[in-house]
This record gives sequence, structure tokens and C-alpha cells, in this order.
Amino acid sequence: MTGVEREITLRFGGEQPPLVIKESVAKQYRYFTQVLSGAFREGQQQEMRIDSIDRSVALEVLQPDGDIAPAMTKDNFVRDLVAIDYLQPLWVTDGNARSLLGQIKRRVVAAGWLADSSVARALLDSFGSCPLIARLIHGFKDIQARLVAALMADPSVLREQWKASVKGQEGEAIKAAIALTEAVGDAISAGNMSASKEQLGLFLQIGTGASSATEAIARVKQHEVFVSTSTSQHALAVPQPTPSAGNVWFPLDDGRLAVGAYGIPRIAPIPPLAPIAAGVAAPARNRVIDPPVEIRVEAPGGGVTATTNVTDIKDWGVFVRLSSRLCTEGGTAACFSLDWSVEASNAQGSPVPLHAAPTVSRECVKDEVKYFGVALLGASPFLCYVEPNLPADTLREKGVGDARCSDVKVNLAITTYPMRVMALHYLRKCIKDSHWDEVATIASSLDRAVAMVLMAHWSRMPVRRQLLLMAHWWKGINVNGPTGGFNAADAALLGNAVRRHMADVPAFLRTLGHLLSHEDRNKVFDALDCHLWRAALSSLMDTVSTQQKEIESLSSQVATLKLQLDECRGSSSDKRVTPN
Repeated sequence: MTGVEREITLRFGGEQPPLVIKESVAKQYRYFTQVLSGAFREGQQQEMRIDSIDRSVALEVLQPDGDIAPAMTKDNFVRDLVAIDYLQPLWVTDGNARSLLGQIKRRVVAAGWLADSSVARALLDSFGSCPLIARLIHGFKDIQARLVAALMADPSVLREQWKASVKGQEGEAIKAAIALTEAVGDAISAGNMSASKEQLGLFLQIGTGASSATEAIARVKQHEVFVSTSTSQHALAVPQPTPSAGNVWFPLDDGRLAVGAYGIPRIAPIPPLAPIAAGVAAPARNRVIDPPVEIRVEAPGGGVTATTNVTDIKDWGVFVRLSSRLCTEGGTAACFSLDWSVEASNAQGSPVPLHAAPTVSRECVKDEVKYFGVALLGASPFLCYVEPNLPADTLREKGVGDARCSDVKVNLAITTYPMRVMALHYLRKCIKDSHWDEVATIASSLDRAVAMVLMAHWSRMPVRRQLLLMAHWWKGINVNGPTGGFNAADAALLGNAVRRHMADVPAFLRTLGHLLSHEDRNKVFDALDCHLWRAALSSLMDTVSTQQKEIESLSSQVATLKLQLDECRGSSSDKRVTPN
């Protein structure tokens, strides 16, 4: 019989009757590959046994792919997805509107199925063992947004995925866990969800398997895992130069992070940076610059244009910060880092990096900790990187000597840290509720390099109670004794902070005042505009500095005595005679 579609008979466990399906339906699943690869005898049925799926579920999923999603209901779509995953579908299921998952997402969202907490819980409980459900979750933000309340109520489903990520594992379930955590942090930042300090602490503790919130924060700040990285390439757009700015740059703002890139010409020296928030020194090579700055280049002929040759560019720069649409909100928290490269194509069409390193990133000197940016309490410093262009002769040797700025491409890899964002939300609550001892405890629990990165951010972020935050954070870092120097704050920012938080000045100076230069100390006093304050705090500062020197002297004496004692013990041991 020609033209008749072959059929397969499926038998199930127990007393369930068999089910006959068409060959075209079976071909949708890898599970049936073996029986379909065998030689069908025309006019006869092939039989196959399935013990892991009930007949009622098979009826729902073993039909043409276009009919599967419309047949799903709130009560069966989770179990149907598990069954489809078990049968290993061969058709496209990625996150697009025409795919099966896209059709299911539309039904779930339109019908409001996830408003039922039991359904949301069932979906969360399944993604760890069902890759198809994990893909549904991490593929669609609409699904993530409707699961955040259930996840906040019980984040235990994250624990295994966090542990697997720490071990270096990858997979659909880990992607889903990361996307869900990011959705919770974004919901809190946007004001769409409220969470108490206790709830945030439990989320961190349960989600990472830690014994306390403080231990959990130490874990998430230490490990470069559980991250979301997006890569993209952009043309270096060139706006018309203005008399005050000759930058080649492009803006990219996806609603969460804003990125810009620019070129600085060789034909003019870099003048001092014109500050937006505060003055900072001119950028060294591959140096992170905080706080926000605008680089102004006065160049003959109006500066860099689209036709400027790449051999005339001295440095390339890229910056990233939280989108201005988010950083104005006091509830926003973010954590991010950046890797980038700038390239142009040679005559053969091959990309050529326009700097020595293939990719530009930033690590804290000597500590091998990747430098990261944060946003907290309505403030978000820039991360700004400057990397020198290749020498003109080298550019010509590599075949890009004739390239123009309009030919330049910028490659970006922006990494966000969702679990760190949750830790920052917890810290935000500690700051707002004045839990300063806990702030110090958090600082003391972190790897020192990570704590120092954050200390640098606190000194440059005009956040609520900035001086107390810095004082207690530094106290936590030094809980086991002095750990080295620190440039307490940019002088201009420090003066602003003093004027905003005069009541916090004594606590700040008691902890950090001895690190200020004489000039910076005078700027603090100038900001106070009160002779009585000046006299009292000057006396306090002298006392604190004296005490600090005495402590350091005593610490040195103790270390010397311990060394002498160890030498005496060693000498006595050498003189000991062992009887034969």
C-alpha cells in the first residue's frame, strides 16, 4: 500500500490500553529513533513499550507539534513538558515566538497560570532535572518575572545549581538558576518586589547552602561563578565633533547598563579631565577610573571624525556604568565587570586588534581579583578603561594602516553577578537600618582584595551615610589589625560627604582620619565651616594619630619579641642532648 502513513503501537504499564501514533509524530522525538531506523514492513505496525509515561500524558504530547501547546492546561503543562523532555524532541525549542516553548510561554503568561503558587512551585521544582523547563525559564523574562515571588519564598532550588557552578559545571539548569536570581534582584531594584533584611539573608543563606547570611556574602563575593555574560559587537559611531569635545564614541544603553567607547587622538596631548562628579587624575594605561568623568580633548580641526585614520589615535577607551534610568533609584543594586577589544579588518577581511592584548580587562594589582563595578543607594560610578593604540608602524605592518575610525568595531563582554546583587541588597538594608556592626562583620568576612575594591567604591559614591559606611567597612577590614594604607577619599568628594553628613564626621575621623594627609584633613575642616568643630576635631585627630602610632609601635615590638622567643626556643632545642 503506497501513500499510507505507517503507524507505531505504544504499550504502557499496568492495564492501560495501547496507543497508536503516526510515524510523522514519532519522528518528532529522538526516543523513537531505534524503531524508526529499523526496516518497516509495509502494512504492518511496529510496537514499542513505554513505562515512564502514562497513556493520558502520551495522548497530550504525541501529536503534531503545532497541536501540543494549544492542548495544554494549567494543570498539565508542567508534567507535559517533563514528558516531552524525556522523549527528547528534535524540533526547535529555543526561545523564539514560533517555537514550542514560545507558544507555551504565551499561553502561560496570557492565562496567568503562574499566579497560582502551587503551579509556580511545581515549575521551580522541575527545572533542575528537566532541561526543557530550564530552557523555558531562562529563555523568557516574562516567565522569570512571574516566578520571583515563589523563588523568594523558597530559594532552596538554587542551592544545587550554585554548588554545581562553584565546581565549574555548566548546563541549562544553572542558566535558569542564574536568570531567576537576576530577575529577583531586578524586581527588588525596580520596586516591583519588597524584601526585608531577614528575607534577603535567608535567600542568600539557603541559596548558597551557607550557615549564615554573612558566610553566604563571603562566598558570593569570593567566587567568580553564577554569572551572566552578554557579548556584542558595535560600530564605533562618530557624532559630529563640537568645539569642546573631539571624542569618537558610541552610546549603548539596554535599560540596565550604559556603555560608551571613544578614541583619543595622537595629535593633541590629553588635558586634565574635566569632572562631572569630582576631579580625578589623568588616566594611566588600563586603569579603572572612578567616579564619572568626561574626557575633553582639544584637537586641531575639531578633533576626531569618521574619516580620522586609526594611526592618528593615541588611546582607546571604554566605560560602563548602571543606566541612568536605574541609578537614580535608591533601591537599585548592581554588580558588573567588563572585557573589551577594539578591532579593524585588514584587506583580507580578518579582524586585527588595535591594542597589544587580545582582550582588555582589569584585575586588582597583585590580588588577581577581577575589578568589578557596583551600584547602590542611587549611586553608580563608571568603570573606565584606557588602553594605548598600537604604534602607527605596527598598524601598517598588520594591514590596517589605512583604516578609518568609521571602520572600527568594538567588542564587548559585560558580566553581571546576580548573587552579588542580592548581597548588595542585603548590605543596602543594613545601611538604611543602621546595622553598622553587621556592616563591619560583612567586611571582615570578605577576601581582603574584594573588600578593598568595595572600599574604593564607597569612598567615591555619594550614598546615604557614606562616612559611617566607610568607617565601619574599614573597621571590619582591619578587625585583625592594620592591613595597610588606603587613600581615604578623593578630597572633593570627601568635602561633599562632610557637608551632607556632619553628624557622622567624628566616627569617620576616629577610624580613618589618621590616613588623611594634612591637606585633606584641612579640607574636611573647611567643609565644616565652624571654628568650634575645627578645634575639637583637630584635637581629636591629633589624639587618634598619636594612638595609632603607639599601636603600630607596640605591634612592631610584639612581633620582634615573638621572633626573639622563637629563636630562643630553636636554640634550646638544638642544645638538647638525646641519651644513647
